[in-house]
Amino acid sequence: MMRKLIRYAALAAVVGLGACEKNLATENLVSGDTKKVLGTPADAEALISTYYRRWHSGVYGSTTDLEGMATPCPS
Repeated sequence: MMRKLIRYAALAAVVGLGACEKNLATENLVSGDTKKVLGTPADAEALISTYYRRWHSGVYGSTTDLEGMATPCPS
């Protein structure tokens, strides 16, 4: 029983070390790529308008949000 366990452990170690031979190069898909997002001026305008729309609906989108409505505009 112990010899089979040692053989399987040795086999797993050889397979594991063999798999780490190459360095894996992967593209990070989580981080944003500015060149893709802001490729054209229309893309930049769409990005800014979307963020503004989300901010505006978050602050003024409800009649129960009196703090956002009562805040004076900066002058």
